[in-house]
Parts: sequence; structure tokens; C-alpha cells
Amino acid sequence: MATNALTFGCFAALEQWYLDGGRRPIADYVEDGMRPLRGIWGPVDPD
Repeated sequence: MATNALTFGCFAALEQWYLDGGRRPIADYVEDGMRPLRGIWGPVDPD
């Protein structure tokens, strides 16, 4: 499920960037889309 959400989220970010005329860096749109998905990941293992 997470892979599917990430894949379609990247395409949605690209589409929104295009629709907005590319005024902001595409990384901003990716970050906006990633924010709600961060809750599905557990803490990062330092090893």
C-alpha cells in the first residue's frame, strides 16, 4: 500500500506542479504530498 501511495503521490505532485505553472520547485509539491504519508512509517532504525 505504501509503495502505491508513493508512486501515485509522485505523479499527483508532478501534475499539480504543472497545473500551477511550475511557480514553486517540484520538491515543494512532493514534500506537501509526503507530509500525510509520514505517519505510516515507523521510526528509522539507526543501524
